[in-house]
Amino acid sequence: MNPRDFCELACRLADNQNAADSRTVISRAYFAAYNVGVCFAERFGVEVPPKKGSHQLVVGCLSNTGDSRIDLTGQHLGDLAGMRVKADYRMTDTGVERSQTAKLWIERAKRIIAILDEALSDPARCPRIHGEIMKWSMTTGRP
Repeated sequence: MNPRDFCELACRLADNQNAADSRTVISRAYFAAYNVGVCFAERFGVEVPPKKGSHQLVVGCLSNTGDSRIDLTGQHLGDLAGMRVKADYRMTDTGVERSQTAKLWIERAKRIIAILDEALSDPARCPRIHGEIMKWSMTTGRP
C-alpha cells in the first residue's frame, strides 16, 4: 500500500463537520507522513522495526540528515505525532475536533511528504543525507 493513500483519505474526510472525522483526519494524516518517513529512513539504511519506539526512531532519523529542510520535517512529524495522540487518545481535548484544525495538519503532512519525496528524487543530495543518517545511527546505537 502507498502510505500517501492515507493522506488522500484524510482529505476526503476533512470537509465533514463532526468530531470523529476530524480526529480521524489528523490520525490518517500522521500515519501518511510517518509511513513515508519510514520508507525514507529505510532507503538510507535505518531499520524501522514495527514496535514501540519506532515513531521516535523515524523522527530522530529525519531530524538528523544534515539537510535543514529535512531536519525540520523531523520536528514537524514530531508535532504531528503529538496531535495524533490527542486525536486518538485524549477525548476531552476538543481542539482536535475542529475541521479547520484537521485541515491544517493535513497540509503539514503533505509538506512533510513533499520534502521527503523531493530529497529522494535529487541524487546529488542522497549521498550526504545517507552519510549524516549513518553518523547519527552510529552515535545513537540505532539499527
